[in-house]
Amino acid sequence: MNANIQFPSVVSSRLIEVTPEMAEAWLKRNVRNRPVSARTLATYVRDIERGQWQVNGQSIVIDARGDLLDGQHRL
Repeated sequence: MNANIQFPSVVSSRLIEVTPEMAEAWLKRNVRNRPVSARTLATYVRDIERGQWQVNGQSIVIDARGDLLDGQHRL
């Protein structure tokens, strides 16, 4: 393990309800993620429409600049 790894001084998490407007704004800052998978997206839409979407510990990750790092499909 490299002892010179720099970690951010402040890391936080919280559970919030993400509105469509919030998701849209964050997705506009999606500059480094892979292309959206239609199959994954369709699965999430189906689960939401059936009331089967569950909080499972997967997060939306946004860096200190506000750029989306992880969670594009969940958004």
